Amino acid sequence: MNTSVLQEFKRKYIRKASPRGQEYIQGFFNVLTVKQPYASMLVMGVKKYEYRKYRLPESLVGKPILIHAGAQPLRAKVNVSEDLYNFYMDLAERINLFKCIIGAVVFGESELSDAPFFAGYRWPVKECLLFTQEVRDIRGNQKIWKIGLSSPIRTE
Repeated sequence: MNTSVLQEFKRKYIRKASPRGQEYIQGFFNVLTVKQPYASMLVMGVKKYEYRKYRLPESLVGKPILIHAGAQPLRAKVNVSEDLYNFYMDLAERINLFKCIIGAVVFGESELSDAPFFAGYRWPVKECLLFTQEVRDIRGNQKIWKIGLSSPIRTE
């Protein structure tokens, strides 16, 4: 049986810690800060590529990366319909999905971007996992950064 990278990630780092079934994430992780609403779109499988000016490091291709929703939203709609943008922005604002880790994504190998709106690289999303209880009050950082966590969460 083939298990996905994120199924293995859940088995290794997410534990049931109480009879009520509360889940905890514990370990050291790579994290990528993405502004809303694009952070939500990534972990929900709506956004198929993340665009960056640099390649995804080879050591992280095929590995889980936590997605941190930045403190400020991205007000420019890039290559997405206004309805889709507004739906995910309204969702993020309604439940305050800012300054928190909201899920995990596995990216494939970087590709040169052929998008007319962006010169650089695109990272294809291979798998995504939404946390239904996010890790709150986390300050973000530039590029890919590391964090040690021991925090309650819920996953789908």
